[in-house]
Amino acid sequence: MKLKPLKKHKTSFKMFDFLLLFTLFLLMLGSCGQKEQNEPAPQSHQTAATSEQANQNIQVIKPVQVQYLTIELINTAFDDVFQLFYDTGNNFNESESIRVEYKKQDGLQKLQIDLPDEKVRNIRLDPMLRNKATLFINSMTLHYTDKFYKWEPIGFVKEFHEEHDIKTFGLYQDLAAIQVSGADPYLVYKGNFSKVYSKMKNRTE
Repeated sequence: MKLKPLKKHKTSFKMFDFLLLFTLFLLMLGSCGQKEQNEPAPQSHQTAATSEQANQNIQVIKPVQVQYLTIELINTAFDDVFQLFYDTGNNFNESESIRVEYKKQDGLQKLQIDLPDEKVRNIRLDPMLRNKATLFINSMTLHYTDKFYKWEPIGFVKEFHEEHDIKTFGLYQDLAAIQVSGADPYLVYKGNFSKVYSKMKNRTE
């Protein structure tokens, strides 16, 4: 008896291939969807970058100092401390004083001493608190709002008076020289300090 050859079921194989390809397609589609969920949205990155840039562009506005004193000096001796007393009606006292450190160095250096906003009645200068040496003043300027009054060496020597522990005070080679001889040296403005405010010039002059 002869066996008849088996017929190939082409339709079954085509259907199987189709189902296999469709399954693979669904798996790939699900994988892409999960990847998109895990990745942050581009808009979020852009928002964060914009926010960071905005923070960098923010500038802190410092309050303007209404009244302050600037002193140009030469100190080739020692590192020391300059103390300024200002009288607001309670005479000179430690609570109404400011100390500023300065260095030993060649050439001019500039100190700034901030004062209260209101006008003061007088000032006292203690040029050295630690050493006995000579300090040279090139200029001193009182700034008040948009005006100023400047003491050049000649005017500085004329308008201030040495009160204590200062051996000599006068002009030396176009500078005001203060030779300290004790532990508590100071100078005081001689006259009516209100005249200093009345003689102030505008900063544009």
